[in-house]
Amino acid sequence: MLVGILGALVVVLGIFLIRARQNRQLDRGLLLARKQTECRLLEENKYYKELFELGDS
Repeated sequence: MLVGILGALVVVLGIFLIRARQNRQLDRGLLLARKQTECRLLEENKYYKELFELGDS
């Protein structure tokens, strides 16, 4: 009976660790996507600013 309880605890701990790792990977992916989006928006803003300045001249 003790072996069964310990086995169940090991399985639960393994599931917990796997989920924690997946969440960290998801967080990294979201941070990378956010950074890429910010960079793209900065480039677009720069492009439109240059177009606006050319239109004024």
